[in-house]
Amino acid sequence: MYPLALDRLLARRPNAPRLKVSILSHHTSAEDADRIAAAAKVEALVLNHFVPSDDPAVTPAISLEATRSHFGGQVVLGRSLLSLPQ
Repeated sequence: MYPLALDRLLARRPNAPRLKVSILSHHTSAEDADRIAAAAKVEALVLNHFVPSDDPAVTPAISLEATRSHFGGQVVLGRSLLSLPQ
């Protein structure tokens, strides 16, 4: 989730208060995913299910930048039919 774009998403929805509670209860911000990956000492972080998914201002570069505060490993942005080697 990219929290800075969340308010733009909610501004377009009539159920904004409920939707915000729902989104925040079961999505992880890109920055938190960054911290978790660093703490877990993983080699790669794969992000998927982007929220908001329909905001053209949230580019792949922004998503990648949001994961660069703590984690220095590889970051992969998921997409449909992406296949990763094991």
